[in-house]
Amino acid sequence: MELNPLNLKLFYLINSHHCPALDTFFEIFRWAGHGVFLIPVLALVYKFRRYKLHRLVIGLIISISIVHIIKNTFPQYRPALALGQSNIHLLLNLHGNSFPSADAAMAFAIMGALIAGERRWFQCVLIAYAVMVAYTRVYLGVHFPMDVTAGALLSILSTNLHVFCPKSRRKSAEAVALEHHDEEKIPSCIE
Repeated sequence: MELNPLNLKLFYLINSHHCPALDTFFEIFRWAGHGVFLIPVLALVYKFRRYKLHRLVIGLIISISIVHIIKNTFPQYRPALALGQSNIHLLLNLHGNSFPSADAAMAFAIMGALIAGERRWFQCVLIAYAVMVAYTRVYLGVHFPMDVTAGALLSILSTNLHVFCPKSRRKSAEAVALEHHDEEKIPSCIE
């Protein structure tokens, strides 16, 4: 299997810079990209941002379905198989196909569904969370940068499909926030 030189260079750049403290941090943080993490996320969205729940669930279903179709249709080796375990810093030995990353897809679906209309600090938290999940996958040696990038892009598109729907058939998060008279959730561009 021939690897894209830029993909390989970025992989080694991220995967080769490690230390015991970061190893421990990323081994724990990896759970933030795992499906189990969805349980508290969905509960919190239901409790505090119920009007965004539909967008999140639909975005997750679409993006994760597409990820698994691609993984099974165009199988790609994980770094340990493609490069050999002795050539990488492998902290987590996963099996199955690598491209695209389902964990990165899930993290970016959460970010993509929740970011609109939120305060800047919370938008920064969502972006940092999604980027850190993607970075973690490469740091741990289980995905190439292209895998996490593809997962991220699929999810951003999936959670924003409403943009392509006719306006008469959809309600934006901003419109729902207006109906609920919660001006803190309305982006500054429509104030």
